[in-house]
Amino acid sequence: MGFIDSVDTMILGANTYAQAKDYWPHADEQGEYGEKLNSLTKFVASSKLDDGPWGDFPAATVTRDPVAIIRELKEQGGKDIWLWGSLKLMHSLLDAGVVDEVRMLVCPVSRGKGTRIFEDWQDLLLLEATSFENGVAILRYEINR
Repeated sequence: MGFIDSVDTMILGANTYAQAKDYWPHADEQGEYGEKLNSLTKFVASSKLDDGPWGDFPAATVTRDPVAIIRELKEQGGKDIWLWGSLKLMHSLLDAGVVDEVRMLVCPVSRGKGTRIFEDWQDLLLLEATSFENGVAILRYEINR
C-alpha cells in the first residue's frame, strides 16, 4: 500500500478533521486504504473541540499542544506520523523543529494568490519526486536543520 503502511499515527487540524470524519468512517467502498486510514491512531489539534469521534472506529484524541504530542510520540518510537492538511498546524510544527520530512501530493491547477506552504523556509532537500499519468506528483523533502 506504500505510504499508508509507513505511518501509524495521524495528526489533523480541526478543519481537516471536520471534513475527514464525515467521509472516511462512512465511505461505502473504503478498500484497504480506507480501512488502514480509519484504524490509525489520530490526534486533532484544536483549542475548541472536546472530543474527536471517528464513526465506529477509535476516536481521535484532541490535543491543545500538538508540538508536545509529536515530541512524545517520536520518543516512543514507532512508524511515521502523518500530518494531514492544515497549513497553520504545519507551520507551527515546522517552527518547533519537530518535522523531519515533508511529502506533498501536488495536483496541478491554475490558481491565483493563496497561503504559501513554507513561508520563510528555505532549507528543504528534495529526496524523491514521483509522477503519475494523471499529472499528479508526490514530492518528498527532508527538513535540514
